[in-house]
Amino acid sequence: MWRRAFTLLDLLVTIGVIALLAAILLPAMSTARNQAKAVLCQNNQRALWQGIAVFVVDNDGHLVGNQYDPPNPTPSHRDWLRGDNANGWQGAPQAGTLWKYIHVPTVYLCPARDHATGSGTLNSLDLTSNGHFDYAIFLSFAGASLHNMPANATVTDPSAKVAVTIPTPYLVEEQPNSINKANIEGGHATSDHLAHNHFGGSYYVSPDGSCHFYIEPSTVSAVNYTATTPHAKSASLGTNCTWGWWDGQ
Repeated sequence: MWRRAFTLLDLLVTIGVIALLAAILLPAMSTARNQAKAVLCQNNQRALWQGIAVFVVDNDGHLVGNQYDPPNPTPSHRDWLRGDNANGWQGAPQAGTLWKYIHVPTVYLCPARDHATGSGTLNSLDLTSNGHFDYAIFLSFAGASLHNMPANATVTDPSAKVAVTIPTPYLVEEQPNSINKANIEGGHATSDHLAHNHFGGSYYVSPDGSCHFYIEPSTVSAVNYTATTPHAKSASLGTNCTWGWWDGQ
């Protein structure tokens, strides 16, 4: 019995339909993947904060130390990522004071980045990583008492000369050309920039443990963050300082 076979036209129509469906579905799938990575990044930051909160309980109400604290005579007051810095950035995060509380390496990494090379000499693309950590903490808050932390901060973009108030950023995701430079560390300075790899911005955790989304102005100039200190002064959050500096300001 004779049966009709597929013609070239039928095949072309089928291919066209498949191509059309792919064109419709692929962007949606890409968006879904990006959203999933954004959720995982927030979860990582919240997990790090939970570890820091336990650290605070164990250290008389003080937050973790930072980049300039490796020489501190008290081991728990040293760098949260590098400890005494004996092994440099390659020892992070295992050498850091937070590792005791959060000892899962992937929690210190943003899932939206490429961690394959881990050379520490990567470029400024928003999807690269040093392979050890992608998050940083504002330098001024090293060893600060949690009860002295400000609720809000002011962000000033010198290129636009506009100041806005946001919930105080504490633990942030840094842009790769900030966190992957020759001096690789987990301290966020005034000269550093936040990442832009999650829908044009990044997530950060405030001192109360809440997570926020922020799109930092894209500028070659430094974006300055300031807040009111315990003694009612205005101070930069990216100042190079050691354990407890904020409490005395």
